Amino acid sequence: MATADPPAPASTLPRPPATSQQVIIGVGALTLTKGADVLTTVGGLRLAPALRESNPLAAAAIQQVGVLPALLGLGTVTVLIVALLTELGVVAVRRFPGTTVPDRLAVRLVGYGLASIINLAVAAHNVALFLTV
Repeated sequence: MATADPPAPASTLPRPPATSQQVIIGVGALTLTKGADVLTTVGGLRLAPALRESNPLAAAAIQQVGVLPALLGLGTVTVLIVALLTELGVVAVRRFPGTTVPDRLAVRLVGYGLASIINLAVAAHNVALFLTV
């Protein structure tokens, strides 16, 4: 009687997304969460005149060019800087012998993930401030 070969054991961990997918997801999440921060800040400053921007750099930019241009410009620069520093971190980690795709994924999770969490926290704080005014 012929028997079939046993199936190969399945990996216990899912395969991480490809590098380009990791970057797209990371930058996308960062952009969306920064957008939430900008949107809630613009809304709060326009709809509740008692509120003021607490970030001195943003407040100075708002005085110079207005709320929306300042926050869009600073938000864009922030996303670009975080992406640059995160990807430079990936390049640095890649230089160590034996690094794997999950190692590079971990760097991206910390870089993009932490910044995205901070953006969400700021947006939530903005909403809470707006609701108390």
